[in-house]
Amino acid sequence: MVMKNLPPLYALRAFEATSRHLSAKQAAVELFVTPAAISHQIKALESFLGVQLFTRLNRQLLLTNAGQKYAASIQGIFNHLITETKKLKANTQSFLTISVEPAFAMYWLIPRLHKFKQFAPTIELRILSSYDIIDFKSSSIDAGIRWGKGQYPGLSSLLLFRNEVYPVCSPTLLKIPLHNPNKLKHYTLLHETAAIAEPDYPDWQTWLKAVDASEVDSTSGLFFETGYLLIQAALDGQGVALERAALVEPAIKTGRLIKAFNFSITESLGGYYLVFPDKAYDNPKINIFHDWLKKELI
Repeated sequence: MVMKNLPPLYALRAFEATSRHLSAKQAAVELFVTPAAISHQIKALESFLGVQLFTRLNRQLLLTNAGQKYAASIQGIFNHLITETKKLKANTQSFLTISVEPAFAMYWLIPRLHKFKQFAPTIELRILSSYDIIDFKSSSIDAGIRWGKGQYPGLSSLLLFRNEVYPVCSPTLLKIPLHNPNKLKHYTLLHETAAIAEPDYPDWQTWLKAVDASEVDSTSGLFFETGYLLIQAALDGQGVALERAALVEPAIKTGRLIKAFNFSITESLGGYYLVFPDKAYDNPKINIFHDWLKKELI
């Protein structure tokens, strides 16, 4: 390609903008130059091409036939250039894709994301929400945050924290915590089925046994697939939920939830872990994300 056969880029930009607006003044506003500069560039382009691109009719700027054809061609080239530039930028940008349990994402991670942007402004975080086992080999996921024991073959896991677990409900259901845990028999217990499936996760049976509340049926109540639905039901006054402190503390601080009884049990066998493939242990993006998580947990 011989570059001298191409018109100046400044002139092409001025022409393309003017052809869309049919106004040198509006084109000048878009390109942050003066209308005189736009007129100068268009005249230079017409001189280079040896063709008149615009004409005036009753003070209205119009494209000539040659100008219409050239404008369509230039706009197509610019649009293609914009598309390819976006593709290239997307491929070179520093993305980090994290799979997170829905409730953890909604009630712990998302409210803090603005802090991560300040902590690592060059990393674009992509959040996927799922309880599913992560297939790192066939997906673009870099790391996950999961509740468990942290023992996953072929994966590295870093413990983030263990939770206290206690019953919570809406203040429309209880104004103050109960003094006798057996009084819970008068309220609907809310259960998370995903948590029940985890053998080491503290459930209602475990908690009620710890407080010697033998009068309460630990198997009765309403059952929800996810912690997100469980917490929402508690917020709506549907019953009493047994939930992790990290997920409900913000709602307690704002008065949207209260502790139904002042007793908590601590997860001893499980906790939240940052999980990723062994081969990604030295991945700088994952290390930065882990550093930020630790900072938030101090």
